[in-house]
Amino acid sequence: MSATIAAGLAAAFFAGLTQGLTGFGSAIVFVSIMVLFMAPRDVVPIMLFLALAINLLVIAEAWRLVQLRRIWPMMLAGACGLWPGRELLTSLPAPLLKAVIGSLITVFALLLMSGWRRAIRNERAASVLVGFLSGFFNAGAGMSGPPVILFFSNQDMPKLTFRANIVAYFLVLNACSVAVFWSGGLITAWTLRHAALFTVALAAGGAAGIALTKRVNERAFKNIALGIVTVAGLLAVVSGIRALL
Repeated sequence: MSATIAAGLAAAFFAGLTQGLTGFGSAIVFVSIMVLFMAPRDVVPIMLFLALAINLLVIAEAWRLVQLRRIWPMMLAGACGLWPGRELLTSLPAPLLKAVIGSLITVFALLLMSGWRRAIRNERAASVLVGFLSGFFNAGAGMSGPPVILFFSNQDMPKLTFRANIVAYFLVLNACSVAVFWSGGLITAWTLRHAALFTVALAAGGAAGIALTKRVNERAFKNIALGIVTVAGLLAVVSGIRALL
C-alpha cells in the first residue's frame, strides 16, 4: 500500500468521525491532510464524492430537525458560487492553491477555537452572501464549510439543529458540485476509483461519529480536531510556499 493511499484511508476515517459527531469538518480534515500528498486539482473532486457520501449517512439520522425554510436561500446562493470557484481551481498553480487552502484552513480553525461571535440581525440577507462564498470555496478548494459553520455558530443554533441544517445544506451543495465538476471534465475514472476506496474508511468513521454523538464532550473533541487541522493547514502552507520558491 502506497503512502498516499494509507494517508487517504486514515484521513477519510478521521474526516468521517468528525462529520458524524459534529455535522461538519470532513472536507477540512481530508483536504488539509491530502494536499500534502496530492495536487489540489486531484484532492477536491475526490472530496466532493466523500462529502456527498458522509452527508447522506448523517442526514438519514438527522433529517427531522432540518429547517428548510431557514436554509434554502443559502442553498441557492451556494449553487451560484460553484462555477467561479471551479475556474479558480483550474487556473491557479497547484503550489499557490495549496498555500491558499492551507491559509484558509488555519485561519478558520483558529477562529472556531477562539469562540469568535458577532450578532447578525438580518439572517436571510447574510445567508445569501455566506452561501455564495461557501459554494465558491467548495469548488475552488473543496471546503464549503468555513463560511457556513462560522455563520451558524455565530447564530447560536442548538447543537442538533446546527448539525441537521448544515448536513442538509452540504448534501445539496455537494450534489450540485459533482454535476459542475463533471461538466468541466474534472472527474475521471481515477477520481472515482480513489473516491470509492476512501469512502469505505469514511463510512466507518461516520458510523463511529454518529454513535458517539451523545457520549462524547463535543467541545473537547472539536478542539482536538481543530488543533490537528491547524497543524495540517500550516504544513500545507509551508509545503506550497517551498514549492513556489
